[in-house]
Amino acid sequence: MILSDRDILKYMENKDLIIDPFSRDSLQSSGYDLRFGGEYILNGNRFKEDILELPPKKYGILSTLEKIGLKNLIGDIKLRSSFCREGLIGSFGWVDPGWIGVLSLSVFNSSENPVIIRKEERFAQITFIKLSSEVEKEYNGRYKWSKSSEGSKRL
Repeated sequence: MILSDRDILKYMENKDLIIDPFSRDSLQSSGYDLRFGGEYILNGNRFKEDILELPPKKYGILSTLEKIGLKNLIGDIKLRSSFCREGLIGSFGWVDPGWIGVLSLSVFNSSENPVIIRKEERFAQITFIKLSSEVEKEYNGRYKWSKSSEGSKRL
């Protein structure tokens, strides 16, 4: 079951869902628009700026402004369609139950033009899906409690 806007508010009230900072303007009928937090990784370098200008044919990792926390929910993230229409491609995994922290989202600019994303601009949407039962094993991986953009910790 995908949570509606009413359910999102109810789950937040019950502390089964954390969205911090929360913006009523970002609440959608079946999801929540995530905003750019102003921190990103480009060409292996970290930046903290109010504007990201992602060059053509370049890959970056963006942090969300919001800290997300999930209990017995999973999150599914998609780019907002305006950014897709400008050539941005996103590669996002599920946000697992037990996750808490800001999200690091990988994007690629497939266009011939720079794509500009401003701090606090809504650039992706997360949909929350209720699980059929309580999980036995919550996410407890190396990215939990992230506070900024995170590159790979695989090695």
